[in-house]
Amino acid sequence: MKLSMHLAGPIAARRILSWAVSHVLGALLACSAAAAPATTIADDHVEALGALANLRAAIDDIQGAHGDLLSGAAGAGGDCAHAAHRAINELAGPASAEYRESDGLGGDTVGALVHLERLTAENSAAPWSEPIAHARDHASAAIPHLLHAEACDETSRRELTAALAELTAAVGRGSELGPLGGISGALATTVLGVPTSAKMLPACETPQDFPSYGVAAGYLVFVALPLQQGKARLPADLGSTLILTSGDHVIVYTAAEALRPALCGPVGNG
Repeated sequence: MKLSMHLAGPIAARRILSWAVSHVLGALLACSAAAAPATTIADDHVEALGALANLRAAIDDIQGAHGDLLSGAAGAGGDCAHAAHRAINELAGPASAEYRESDGLGGDTVGALVHLERLTAENSAAPWSEPIAHARDHASAAIPHLLHAEACDETSRRELTAALAELTAAVGRGSELGPLGGISGALATTVLGVPTSAKMLPACETPQDFPSYGVAAGYLVFVALPLQQGKARLPADLGSTLILTSGDHVIVYTAAEALRPALCGPVGNG
């Protein structure tokens, strides 16, 4: 029996979507961990995950610097200044002129901007090129604010807030298509979110293999999974608005499901 979460009871629908989300994210992380080499990164999916990790680490650093300001650990050379520059390290990476080794970094050893530049260098025609370029531009725009924030004086709170706004825009939202989705939107709605070892199927056809990723014209439209019992906490930023169950499988649609009529012509519900 086919069931839409819009028609099912709210508790049952939430449990099914919660379980499906958990398995989708688990599959993505497991496949990407297996694909990522120790020191060199060539796969676009792994590049994107690395950039996202660096951006989130930089956001944590900015929030830490802001907390240091409030607690009085301010002034040039204090904890606030170290946290602000560590955020710069997360963005620019060790190869940049802005990198300062004494402040370290909490993400990977590449830097968000390096990942994002690699992703935009040879992929201008990809459907995720605009959101990735959007993320790159906002991440780059955060650095001048962080450099000014290192003084950790009365103006630093404003500079930290501005840097945080830039990085929030860079991370974006999984529910957004196009530039405003940022890196989260690109991972959630395009083939950039599909690990290289995963099975891809045409999104315009009913899936017959599970698990599999339904793609069309570079967009990730759905993830199809075998239906099993289980439950998980529902993440807030997946961006999925539709789930269908049919006997032995479940299909979780991304925001790109809205493009199916244009990508595929008239289609059914899966």
